[in-house]
Amino acid sequence: MIRRSFVRSFPLKTALDDKANIAGIAIAPGIGTALKSLFSNTAQLPSVPLEIPPSSLETNTVECIRSGILYGYKGLVEGIISQMKADMERQHGVPQNQIRTIATGGLNTILAPITGVFDKIDKELTLNGLYTIANCALKQR
Repeated sequence: MIRRSFVRSFPLKTALDDKANIAGIAIAPGIGTALKSLFSNTAQLPSVPLEIPPSSLETNTVECIRSGILYGYKGLVEGIISQMKADMERQHGVPQNQIRTIATGGLNTILAPITGVFDKIDKELTLNGLYTIANCALKQR
């Protein structure tokens, strides 16, 4: 039985049990991918730097793009994490309050000020994990 799990975010959402076994994965495009797609597939929208807009209700193009991308991804991330926690509880008996959400990668720090869904942000988690695996492999030689 899974007692505790971690959900990792951007662009993959991965649920892990307390033995680091994968309980499930959800794949969604990252913020950067969506932003690039928006600009490359429209003729009139400018490329804008990602910054949190003052409001979700904006009136100029640059702020409207920022609002749509950032608040849209806020909803995507919160929705997927909420659903994954519910599924972990239903399928594996893990109480939702025991599931920690760790955001990895670079762009998730942009969302941190507008959502409380992350328990921790660790931009180096993946690299540190690969480093640990490499060290273990070298020790087994």
